Amino acid sequence: MNINKGRPLTLEHKKAISEALKGIPSSLKGCYLSEVTKEKIRISKLGSKNPAYRGGRTLSTGDGYYRLLIPNHPNANKRGYVLEHRYVMAEYLGRPLSKDEYVHHKNGNRQDNRVENLELFKGRSEHARLHMRTTNKNWVYLKKGCICPHCNKEISVEQITKIF
Repeated sequence: MNINKGRPLTLEHKKAISEALKGIPSSLKGCYLSEVTKEKIRISKLGSKNPAYRGGRTLSTGDGYYRLLIPNHPNANKRGYVLEHRYVMAEYLGRPLSKDEYVHHKNGNRQDNRVENLELFKGRSEHARLHMRTTNKNWVYLKKGCICPHCNKEISVEQITKIF
């Protein structure tokens, strides 16, 4: 269907069409692609084959932690990512970390994942106890607990009562 009915395309339309066709090989432009072919093209650009690939290390904008793409690691999430500070500690210890082990950044910088800056705690209450001892100000108190100003993790009332 020709929208312009014989009139030349405006510069704005040309730019929009150009943007829409980016990333599609010139031999496939204007052709109908089956779902199987589309999937093959998508798979061919995964991971290190993608021009935007940065080695599998990403910085989460939500919490400020680095994540590494290691799909077969025991501590990997369902998308295959492992928190870098947990990976560094696991490699240092020579074993995977359990879910109840917490890795603390001594200097408070979540992006500083050197072994000498990391400290392992056996549970959430032990980690919370450290934060309670270091500072009692800047805590955000909620009805069901509070939020630590250092790691922004929520600590329940039950965990606080176990600590003190």
